[in-house]
Amino acid sequence: SYNKFVIPRTWLSRPSWYCINGEVLYYTKDGKADKIIESELKSKNGKILYNGAEGKIWLGPVIWSKPKWCN
Repeated sequence: SYNKFVIPRTWLSRPSWYCINGEVLYYTKDGKADKIIESELKSKNGKILYNGAEGKIWLGPVIWSKPKWCN
């Protein structure tokens, strides 16, 4: 599992979003980090909602480790 390497600081703009439960949307392209995110989503039954030349939109579970202050 790569979730300890998925750090959402660069793409989650509000700290409270780190603590979300349930499914979330992801936008991936062809980068190295995108491949890690896609691998995690595939292993957790994430679904591709859109697959185009400019990227993919996924629906899947939270794949990052939640901070302790989320509890």
